[in-house]
Amino acid sequence: MWTIPLAELGECSGVRPFAPTSEDEISITDASQILGLEPFNVYSLIQRRKLNADRTLSGELVIQRTEIDRALGKRVGPEMPET
Repeated sequence: MWTIPLAELGECSGVRPFAPTSEDEISITDASQILGLEPFNVYSLIQRRKLNADRTLSGELVIQRTEIDRALGKRVGPEMPET
């Protein structure tokens, strides 16, 4: 399996340092399962700035739930009233 060294996913990509962890943060492995992709492809999307990720203080990459929803094309926010 191919992997992208985390050093290559530094400040020049869509990764920014992030301190707190919460239930809304998803690991790369979990994100790959949700998106139906291999983890390598998720790293590739981050590197190409197609998917935003945060780096925790421990160095782990996490993706916000809203970012996963956006990637899946799900509506985020208040529902529109039906007409």
